[in-house]
Amino acid sequence: MINFQLFYRKNGIRLLTQIAKPEMKDLLSLELPLNSIYHYCDYEGITDGPINDDVLFKGNKKPIQVSHVTELTGNTGNPRIVSVALNGDIRDYHIKYKRTRLVRNIESASRDKQSIIVYNYNLLLKRFKYVKSFYTDYYQWYNIFESIVDNFIKQTEGISGDFRNHFITANIPKIIPNVTQFETACKNINQATLKIFRDKDSYLLLEIWKWLHNDPEIRSKSILSKIPTSKLHLFNIIYLEGPKWTMFNLGVIYGFSKRSLEDKDLVYQSKTLLDPIHLQKRMLRMQISIMETRSLLVSTIDESDNSESTNTTENDLPDLPVEDTPIVDESQNTNDHTFVDLVNDHSTDIDNELVLKQIEDENNEIENDLLQLSEISKNNELKDITAVGSVRDIIKEEEGKLEDSVIALCAKLADDGLLSAAEYKRFINMSTNYKSIMVGNTPMHEFIKIKPEDLKIESESVIDKDTVLDKSMLKSSLLTFDKKYINEILPKDVFSMVLNVQKAGIVVTDYTVEPVKDILGEYETHVIKLQPVIGKQSTIRFKIPTIREDGIYRSQNILYRMRKQKGD
Repeated sequence: MINFQLFYRKNGIRLLTQIAKPEMKDLLSLELPLNSIYHYCDYEGITDGPINDDVLFKGNKKPIQVSHVTELTGNTGNPRIVSVALNGDIRDYHIKYKRTRLVRNIESASRDKQSIIVYNYNLLLKRFKYVKSFYTDYYQWYNIFESIVDNFIKQTEGISGDFRNHFITANIPKIIPNVTQFETACKNINQATLKIFRDKDSYLLLEIWKWLHNDPEIRSKSILSKIPTSKLHLFNIIYLEGPKWTMFNLGVIYGFSKRSLEDKDLVYQSKTLLDPIHLQKRMLRMQISIMETRSLLVSTIDESDNSESTNTTENDLPDLPVEDTPIVDESQNTNDHTFVDLVNDHSTDIDNELVLKQIEDENNEIENDLLQLSEISKNNELKDITAVGSVRDIIKEEEGKLEDSVIALCAKLADDGLLSAAEYKRFINMSTNYKSIMVGNTPMHEFIKIKPEDLKIESESVIDKDTVLDKSMLKSSLLTFDKKYINEILPKDVFSMVLNVQKAGIVVTDYTVEPVKDILGEYETHVIKLQPVIGKQSTIRFKIPTIREDGIYRSQNILYRMRKQKGD
């Protein structure tokens, strides 16, 4: 195990640029440092507490010290106590998970700095019940999280010097709300807002948004506002997403806000400060960046985002080199002074105007990324409106655009939380790439349009003979049928066939035709580049023989004649 300074230096968000685009670490590297307290609750009650092979315990060989919390500190929603034998459940839990040890005295358990202390809140799910309503899940989460924060305050109150760092884990919400929805939810929690903020992870994100708000009244509504500013640097949130993870410290994040100038007890304060709204938007952009690891995409995406997270042009928080060798040195206490040294380097001297210009550019980029959240929300609202039974004239229904199916699939994946806002924007832009593919000097999507007059075949006259009694037989449209279709309509049908692949949610990014002629015959090689919304980019090649005007083509030095297809 290593101490908290090295742990946070290696894994935590310390740079301003890292907030919007944090570096995601492999889950195998996650190991809590010395002097750690883990506040555990899954909010589902699947187990009575953390299991032996919890991801946060795998690197620690010591017994897990578990203290069971059985009392709520809040009563939002008027929960009632249920008569259950918690002592029996606690006993059965420790029998099942033999690595855990029941903690009766926190001070005694705190003496071993290598042991992880766990506060288990899962038993609260059994002991307290709520009247079934639309708000039940929210009330349950709110009371438990408030108990976590109150317990943290209690453990750090009146203590100075060497004490433990506290951790909670979280995930990215299934649906990330947009800025307008956050502002609406800050003012009032009702059924409309809970249709958007529908799970525990979105509830936590809402509390962070309120906590960073510029309006003191809204900020006071956040549970996190109860934490004294002098103790913020002891509260850490670890975000888990698939095989990746990242983390941030509340003290570091709050130190980037201009509001921190009002708090003299804050342990860390950045030299470069942001308006609260810009810091809120960076935290929201962080959710999108983490969510991108959840995406089903296998295609290669520009990795420059990660390289920006180590940009050392930031004035206040340079990325210091870290040794990988674990260090256990009890003389290096996690007091206020060492925490400041952990995230700050006063020797850095960089042009402030350059930093401000960089921040302004990043803010503009983040604004554009967050616009996609609004577009996703708008699509969901339209989907809800059209779902309320409307009669459509399916006979006269107009054919949609080629990009409509791709956009619909992206909207569905975004609604299911499988596509981030940045990826959503990327595919929406990519869905119209077919419009830049040219056939000669004509865009392909214009070339494939077949007008009624294009299908009209003019009759061709033949030489009059005395033996032909019916003179109407001297004209025939079949004489030009093959020639007109092969030269004018067949290429449009082939290109249309390829472009209509987009209706299956597959983007056509490029399409080229290469004519080939050899001794065995003539043919065209069609090369198509496809990018599915779900899957990896691929290139498909197929050959089509070159057909003469009379319907004859040569393949493998053998002549074939095209036969007309019969139809009603």
